[in-house]
Amino acid sequence: MRKALLFPFLFLSLGLDAAPVTLEVNAPTYAGERIFLYRYLELFTMRQEPLADALLDDQGHAVLTAEVSGTTKAMLRIGAVSADLFLRSATYHIGFPPLPSGTPRTLNGTAKVQLEFTEIDALDVNMLTTDLYERLDAFVAEDLMAQRTVAHPEQPGDSLHQQAGRFVNSKDSEARIDTFDRKLRRFYAEVPDPWFRSEVEYGLAGLHLGPRANDRDLFDRYLKGRPVAYDVPAYVHFIDAFFTDHLVRFPFQSNERGLVHAIKDGDADSVMTLLARNDLLRDNDQLTELVMITELRAQYWGKLFDRNGMRTILQQVAEGSAYPEHRTIATNILWDLTAMEPGTALPSLKLTDERGEKVIVDSLLQGHTLFFLVGDRCSVCEQELVALEQLHKENGSAVRFIGVLLGDGPEHLTRYRKAHPTLDWTWLMGGNDGTVMEALRARNLPIFHLLKGRELVLSPAPLPSSGLGPVLHKLKVQQLEENRITPHRGTPPKR
Repeated sequence: MRKALLFPFLFLSLGLDAAPVTLEVNAPTYAGERIFLYRYLELFTMRQEPLADALLDDQGHAVLTAEVSGTTKAMLRIGAVSADLFLRSATYHIGFPPLPSGTPRTLNGTAKVQLEFTEIDALDVNMLTTDLYERLDAFVAEDLMAQRTVAHPEQPGDSLHQQAGRFVNSKDSEARIDTFDRKLRRFYAEVPDPWFRSEVEYGLAGLHLGPRANDRDLFDRYLKGRPVAYDVPAYVHFIDAFFTDHLVRFPFQSNERGLVHAIKDGDADSVMTLLARNDLLRDNDQLTELVMITELRAQYWGKLFDRNGMRTILQQVAEGSAYPEHRTIATNILWDLTAMEPGTALPSLKLTDERGEKVIVDSLLQGHTLFFLVGDRCSVCEQELVALEQLHKENGSAVRFIGVLLGDGPEHLTRYRKAHPTLDWTWLMGGNDGTVMEALRARNLPIFHLLKGRELVLSPAPLPSSGLGPVLHKLKVQQLEENRITPHRGTPPKR
């Protein structure tokens, strides 16, 4: 996909109604595996929805078909390897490359590759955005190096001093950004694609963010009087960064008592009113509501505001907002915050055991259970399993252990068990399509949950290497107490 960009400036039509898209994938390295196509429901929470899947044939070929509206950010995934792309109504010929040796994996156990597009117009959105991101990344790297050199010309190799020169928004840096801005706009001037123009606009806007940025100037230049661009990634990144901590920087400082009580009461209108007292949001209900729900999400795990009230407000927006995009975003935020919250039930899962038979996880949950996800070739998982093995020896009589390995199939689990013969507890296979991680709202591996029956008691639970031991020991002591025969328990008292 990383090719020189040549512009035969042709018009790109943008359809807003759902229209078919076809992906013809060539992935010989992954022959015989299943490939999955997901779309991101929206760009604020990045929650995924499956669109299509297919089995790669013996040569690694597969065809995926789906329907999309406008410009849709999507993800292709084969096992633990994934790649992002943009979809419009078209036919795409895609090469899914092997994972280069030494490629780092993300915290959720996956690794990213760069798709290879063939028979594709230079004005396709994937080609345009790849070229844009490369230019923006290169400028940021050059600008940071220039700032460091200016800030500390006598110590260019001192990393401790280099750090001080980052994100200073000096006059020199602003001049460089303005020059780059003009050049980039001229370069893309003849691209007649409104969506891409917005991506360029807000990609450049993000370069101006920093501690010395003038909020009023940035707002007037990039946000005032403009529609909310929910489907433009650079816009979403800009909004998130621009309004970071807005809730606690403005209404909290000006009317702390009023804001705290409004949130505790679940009074969305009052919170909106307090936010709109800042003139950047005044007379813009749409942007104010968007800032409110995204800021409630950011503050949810803090100590300033009542969580029940925040959930109530998000529920109100999810059910009754005048903006359908906000209803979707708020619904996904609620799911993200509460899907695995202590006191809720573990989502129903049907997994596979080592014999290849389906197992309903609910049927295994009796008493206290430590339920956890690990991945193969996950060094952190290996480290934690060493500590977990000792905890199982000490507390396995009081707590049931159920491990879920994310991988290809029963054979993978069999190989894994043979390689770890001392990890003697119930093991299940969680597949490799991301479904289990999405259902459990897992953003990294390994992750541990303590349950009583189906109810989540600690979610997530502490890691075996740092805090899980005392929790399990306490449960063991409680079980011993409950099972101890005393004059008043287990046998009738003597008369």
